Amino acid sequence: MTKPLISVSNLSIGYGCRVLMKNMSFDINRGDVFAIMGPSGCGKSTLLRVMTGLIAPLSGTISVGGRDFTGDECARCDIMRNIGILYQGGALFGSMTVAENIELPLRQYTGYSDSMIRDIVDMKLTLVGLPGVGDLYPSQLSGGMKKRAGLARALALDPQIVYFDEPSAGLDPIASRQLDDLILEINHAMGTTIILVSHELESIFTVANNSIFLDTARHEISGRGNPNDLRRNPPNATIKQFLTRGKTNEKSAE
Repeated sequence: MTKPLISVSNLSIGYGCRVLMKNMSFDINRGDVFAIMGPSGCGKSTLLRVMTGLIAPLSGTISVGGRDFTGDECARCDIMRNIGILYQGGALFGSMTVAENIELPLRQYTGYSDSMIRDIVDMKLTLVGLPGVGDLYPSQLSGGMKKRAGLARALALDPQIVYFDEPSAGLDPIASRQLDDLILEINHAMGTTIILVSHELESIFTVANNSIFLDTARHEISGRGNPNDLRRNPPNATIKQFLTRGKTNEKSAE
């Protein structure tokens, strides 16, 4: 059996004495599009921060590719070289052009020449559907374009794993669907493992093949698996209500 790319074991997260989720254990396989679901305030974004090394867990471990991500500082720094992150608003530096934003990880982690970096930037912008916008500033971009530019930066180093924090937030339905298509394209063409936090059920049902559901009342994972399977056969009333937008009498989806 193939070993999972990411293994989370007995992980508890929170702030100080406030525990948001406890004793979480789950695996993410290489090539998964993995959704972290749950109601507002359950700890989805906190879990994402822990999994990307921004904050420490209260307890438990995370391993990536068989290496200790939570307890080994050297391993974590090395692993981060193969991780990309797309934040909600794109998190682009407003004083820098789009191209300069994408260049940042390349200049930090590689010794590539200026001409090679420019070629990579152009390639990544083309990949996300933004050819020719490198000289623009973030303030000159629409919300959807900022997300795509942020994604180009996240992909600059050809990471094995890309984390998405509410990728569809603030986007109109067309831009949201285009981003869904782009996520699937990156996953299928490059084999990139994708982990996303999202409230957008349509996007989750479209792109994700695996998921966990964080239960606020129980402070634990109360469901896991393909989101479409969870919608058809919800393991509890909370998940049924969430995945049907509160329509508890709605028939299971086909």
